[in-house]
Amino acid sequence: MQKKTTRSKAGSILVAIDLTKHSTEPLLFASDLASKLSKNLLILHVVHDPEESPGFYVPKGKKRILKPMSKIAREMLEKYLNKLGQSSPELKLGKGIETIIVEGIPETKILEVANQNHVDMIVVGSHGRKGISKLLLGSRADHIVTHALIPVVVVKTKKAKKLIMKKGEKDG
Repeated sequence: MQKKTTRSKAGSILVAIDLTKHSTEPLLFASDLASKLSKNLLILHVVHDPEESPGFYVPKGKKRILKPMSKIAREMLEKYLNKLGQSSPELKLGKGIETIIVEGIPETKILEVANQNHVDMIVVGSHGRKGISKLLLGSRADHIVTHALIPVVVVKTKKAKKLIMKKGEKDG
């Protein structure tokens, strides 16, 4: 997806996605909110810094050709958005949309990109980690909420909602 922004980035909403099914709800929420508020939407994907969080991006259906991770991530982001656009007609991807791919530690880069682009709001998803998993892995959403100087909306994913419901059943 090419840059399509027609207005300045100031006054935009930044949504950070990880290209998994957990990104769908935050992206749909941010897209709808940007549309209703007549704001630009910046869609950010952070390629993990290989030294901090080794990972890989494998293009599907292609020969294993070595490519820079950011190039593969760009292709995957475009496919993800195209597929989501086809399956979710409520997704408003049109004017005022820009995709950004950066490399680094996600929570740090999300805050940096928000600051550099003078956005009004950050939208992130929550996977609903708890207990040892949250203690060991931390919560990116918590870090962003704590350190951001602008409003942050945390959109609970279906998995997180299920965990909350189960907890409520045990408590009640």
